[in-house]
Amino acid sequence: MKSTWVALVLMLGLAGCEPDRSRFVVELQPDGSGSFRMARERGAAPADDDLRPAALRALADVGGVAAWTELQADRAGSGALLVEARGWFEALGDVRLPGGHALTATLVGDALEVRYHDPVPDRLAQLLLLDRARARATLTSSDDDFAAACDRMRGFLRLWLAAWRFEVELALPGPLEQVHGFRVLAPDRVALRQDVDVALDLLERDLLVVRAAREAVLQGELTPDEGLARVEASLVTARPTVARCVVRRLPPWPDPSFEAAFEEAIAAWQASTWRALLRAQRP
Repeated sequence: MKSTWVALVLMLGLAGCEPDRSRFVVELQPDGSGSFRMARERGAAPADDDLRPAALRALADVGGVAAWTELQADRAGSGALLVEARGWFEALGDVRLPGGHALTATLVGDALEVRYHDPVPDRLAQLLLLDRARARATLTSSDDDFAAACDRMRGFLRLWLAAWRFEVELALPGPLEQVHGFRVLAPDRVALRQDVDVALDLLERDLLVVRAAREAVLQGELTPDEGLARVEASLVTARPTVARCVVRRLPPWPDPSFEAAFEEAIAAWQASTWRALLRAQRP
């Protein structure tokens, strides 16, 4: 079972043996275009002087970028590969971040609604429900066996997510009018962070759902199959996975200075040697 969990975690991009610490600072324009500054630590830096192949793999994980500028690859103090770059995009919803994290920006009259779609809760649900026969058996297990299973899952997450961190900060094109799920840094700036502590908190919430279904099964209120169906419905179909904020857009729309900088970035990227190398990384 442990090897299956490991394979799923790696496939889902939550973490793995090599650390992945990503930070994205997004500067959003009133029309939903913009740029972001990425700082990403992943794996161990190669021993030779050419860091570009490994850096390109970090860039290739990010999709929907019209141009990359200010590219740098270095060794972090921890020995990990550190890739820093600025990405330019025409629409925030086009950008595909590592691990399935996603942001969208939707125009609503003279306001802009920004949403963050969190993949972590659904992935934790997949971990809990990965082996349906085992999940079903958990609902009729002894108290000691159930407690041991919960402890194994906690220990697994602590081990495999210890070096994982995802952060995003949004510089918005106007003052906040509504906010949910984001941490407010300023009247026009929000942020959020995902790490092992957040994942463990989400796991505890999920285990409460499993525990309640288990009690209902043990008391004869539900069959094991009905208990498993209740867990699936609670973990997969009835959970919030979105943070959102709404800002009042301020003119000009679009910002002429950004438009000029965007065109310069596109021209620089077209002439960059990194561009051909990155295209070769993708199928």
